[in-house]
Amino acid sequence: MTNPEHRRELLHEVLRERRLYHRDHLQSLHGHLHGHRRNLHDRRREERLVHLVERTCLDLRLLVG
Repeated sequence: MTNPEHRRELLHEVLRERRLYHRDHLQSLHGHLHGHRRNLHDRRREERLVHLVERTCLDLRLLVG
């Protein structure tokens, strides 16, 4: 689970999700300014990003520990 290839894939996944999240977040901020509420899609992406980051941190702790 902690092989370099797996770590690289996980990191790429986190970065891709983060980029998409920031793009969606900017769009939702724009929407918020115009009176729209954050949609469920934004919240799901946010939860997925948090989960990915937690998983990555766990992997890194296993490597260091």
